[in-house]
Amino acid sequence: MKIWKSFGSGHSAHLTVIGTFKTIDDAQVAEEVVEDFVHAQWEGRYPDVNAFLQAWENRLPAVTILGPTASNFDMGIDNPCDVERDEQTVTVSGIRSTEIGGIIRLMLLKYPTEIKITGITG
Repeated sequence: MKIWKSFGSGHSAHLTVIGTFKTIDDAQVAEEVVEDFVHAQWEGRYPDVNAFLQAWENRLPAVTILGPTASNFDMGIDNPCDVERDEQTVTVSGIRSTEIGGIIRLMLLKYPTEIKITGITG
């Protein structure tokens, strides 16, 4: 059983984060790392943020400095998110938490041309 650790009214959010990247290769790496991140705690892939950062350090060397923090890792996800890529665009949808800083930090590591956030909170 997963325990939802979020506090506040963010649990009723319905957010989507859309990142557009310069190259398909950058978008592919962004898709992979973001998918791993948003499902890391939900599926118990890593015991903590440090294990996640170490797992990605070879492919994204700056992740240990500029990547998600411990508070970003604890997103309070109570359901899996959808992560999809279409060419140079990565879309993360089904986000019910307002704690999206980790997703944005990871996308920024691959130099997006644009990041958009859509949806509602509360």
